[in-house]
Amino acid sequence: MSLKKIDFSDGIRAEEIQNNFEDLQAQIDRERKSVGGAGIASGLEITPIVTQNEFAIEVSKASIIGKDGQEIYIDKQKINIELPKLAKEVEYLTSNASNQIKLRHTPYSLNRRMTVETHGMFTPQYSGIDIKYRDSIAQDDYIRVRAINGNTVSLTGLTRRDLVVTYHYTGKRIDTVYIDKNDKLKVISSTTSPTPSVMMPNDYKYLIAFIEIDGAYTDEEGRTYANIVMRKDLRDVRNIYTDLNGDLWLCGIPFKDLQII
Repeated sequence: MSLKKIDFSDGIRAEEIQNNFEDLQAQIDRERKSVGGAGIASGLEITPIVTQNEFAIEVSKASIIGKDGQEIYIDKQKINIELPKLAKEVEYLTSNASNQIKLRHTPYSLNRRMTVETHGMFTPQYSGIDIKYRDSIAQDDYIRVRAINGNTVSLTGLTRRDLVVTYHYTGKRIDTVYIDKNDKLKVISSTTSPTPSVMMPNDYKYLIAFIEIDGAYTDEEGRTYANIVMRKDLRDVRNIYTDLNGDLWLCGIPFKDLQII
């Protein structure tokens, strides 16, 4: 690189100064790329946020070195994640002598956050479970859910009757976190399935992670609810980087001291 000598005797020429600035920036970009290569320099760490009121991920601020050596900054962001998608199921069953039925799937609450059993609200407007006698023409046969244990549902009403049961269930979903071609952080959802597959966005520039939306996550207390789990880290981490504070990063990890391996 050779900067042009500027003669200020005839006044300041903004164009010549700008040309030198552009040459300097181009050299900086080339050095940046040659030293550590392109990729994610730091950040883009994902933290799931699952509370009573929030279903989201927090993505830490980041620095990315582009293929041409330019540095791209991504601000810290919180992205809302779509709750588990529900599917409707209709089953024709016969209640046993204990007035119980066994469903094909675990019934899921209409709030899309937990199973009906965990929610504990069994009325149709909350549970989404509607039960009628198979030969009935009544608007409401007043058959209600008394208790739920997994897929087994205990009912009120007459025993050993043929029933039509309508309810909702869910599965798992894999969402893709990525940066698009305009350097914007985005999330795209796949289809819900017991064995979900990933969906690759058409407009991605950098893939960040696959996150799993598990509608049947069970905690230590036996409660089953929707959760966000990191499935796979896809960050293409740059080998060497020095941030604005002068701290050295090696393969995405802040360097603190020499280690003997």
